[in-house]
Amino acid sequence: MRVLQEFDSEPRVCSYLNTEIASLTYRVMLDVSPEQYELMLERGWRRFGPMYFRPAPCPNCHECVSIRLRTETFRLSRGQRRVVQRAQHLRSTITEPKMDAARLSLYQRWHDERGVRRGWSMDVIDEERYWHEFVFPHPVAHELTLWDDQAGGGPALVAVSLVDITPRAVSAVYTYFDPSYAELSPGTVQILRQVELARRLDRAHLYLGYRVRGCASSEYKANFRPHELLSGWPGLEDTPDWRPSAEATIAERG
Repeated sequence: MRVLQEFDSEPRVCSYLNTEIASLTYRVMLDVSPEQYELMLERGWRRFGPMYFRPAPCPNCHECVSIRLRTETFRLSRGQRRVVQRAQHLRSTITEPKMDAARLSLYQRWHDERGVRRGWSMDVIDEERYWHEFVFPHPVAHELTLWDDQAGGGPALVAVSLVDITPRAVSAVYTYFDPSYAELSPGTVQILRQVELARRLDRAHLYLGYRVRGCASSEYKANFRPHELLSGWPGLEDTPDWRPSAEATIAERG
């Protein structure tokens, strides 16, 4: 593992909660093995290409919390069972990450729609940025795609999920989808398909990134139960403390 650079970003308005000021800790690294990356995942780190990051501790806010599912104990809610039923005709494929005009166009349409509905800032992605964030070579990197074979004109690309597969886990890196399929809840479909993938590969956990209460783009992750939350931001030499959330405990009792 080669660390090329390590730094904290300048404090700025938080991308999750615009009433807060936040910063991220970054490490630019090469030659990170699946086992080494899994140790980082367990301690709250995420990855885009060669850039590894996690929130720097904020003095006034503690809402960014790493969340993961135990694939053995995860159970579908009634609403999620309905999602599975509605989307049963959609086909999934798992391959190495790819970049083409269809993916770039789909990403742009998805982000533009989020800008209108949720007030996201304008974001134009080009081939170079897409490659560095989503296609950069890494032994853990995969792409889970969702297809509608019943669409007019041939199979339609419905959703793309970038996922990392480590020896004991699957990590949901990023998902974007066709806004015209929103009624099928493709974001939820992709998480459920990732649970299926993790179970099929005998992986114990599915990492969902950060649950941020008060942020609609992140808070939904707590609907996948039971789940575990990471306490604090442990160092690589520390033992991570993952605890069942209060919501998860209630779900298990119910």
